[in-house]
Amino acid sequence: MFGICLLHSFEQGLHFVPTATKVLLSCVIGFVFISGWYGIRFRPSKLLRLYATAIACGSIVFTVEVWLGRVALEPTVTCVKSLCGAWFNYWFLNAYAVMMLLVPVVDAAVERTPPRLLAGILVPFLAVTFIWTFVRSSTPNEWQWLIPASREQGCYTGLTLLGTYTVARLCRRFDVARRFSARMLLLLLLSAFVCTMVSNNYSSPFGLIVAALVFFLFLRVRWPDWVGRVALFLGPSMFAVYLLHTNRLGFDTIICLEGILIDEWGWNAWCVYPLVAAILFSSALLLDQPRRLIVRIAKPLWRPFLTTIDTHWERRFPQI
Repeated sequence: MFGICLLHSFEQGLHFVPTATKVLLSCVIGFVFISGWYGIRFRPSKLLRLYATAIACGSIVFTVEVWLGRVALEPTVTCVKSLCGAWFNYWFLNAYAVMMLLVPVVDAAVERTPPRLLAGILVPFLAVTFIWTFVRSSTPNEWQWLIPASREQGCYTGLTLLGTYTVARLCRRFDVARRFSARMLLLLLLSAFVCTMVSNNYSSPFGLIVAALVFFLFLRVRWPDWVGRVALFLGPSMFAVYLLHTNRLGFDTIICLEGILIDEWGWNAWCVYPLVAAILFSSALLLDQPRRLIVRIAKPLWRPFLTTIDTHWERRFPQI
């Protein structure tokens, strides 16, 4: 998630850096790869909690917009549309929700299908994202008309995220992480890293390889206990960090900070980018603490409700 903040500091400011942006797109892919490695057992409560988090974070952003005078708080359609946009206008949020709804199909295929039949089932599906969509999205706009495509295809769709999720599930099933030495992983990572500098997007096989190899390397590291405790504290806020800064308010903050630090004060741009990312990350983390506190206090109220919904769902629609 810090890498995503860094991506936006390169991409959304006044000093756009295409090469760094292409490389850091792998952080978004990595977020989905982690979900696929550990798996998502679909429950209605997960979808409700996902959008409840979006509503809470969007309400914070909307309140700040009103306080700054950028949005007029009045009973008009425009105001309601602004509020709904603050709640739900995130491509990754909605694509991730679509992915969550489709993962039972992928999990059933990956976990129940004999290995000799898996290729025939999943290769055509993965080719839609990592060949067809990637080739079309990598083609210059003036030539994209040469490549047919449906409206459901695109880098910013649940189908693309589901492709990454599927690859992660396959890697977990066949224990791919342990099939390479650390040296081989580093060599492959360097090669894929160079490829992402040339061409990378959310449907890129190169970006997926970078995300997977970095994850595999992290699996080999013995982390101190205090790192685990910090991760456990930060984890529940990571999606909120995305929601709180990936909007016009957050992007205007990037423009303002980089304009002051680089253009007015003359700081080195490559020192400013990680600093701006750190400010975004820490500010969003701080803003999310009241939500987490309210969720913890109200747990006796919402937990039984969601448990009841999940219980009825699983009784009616049992999963593997």
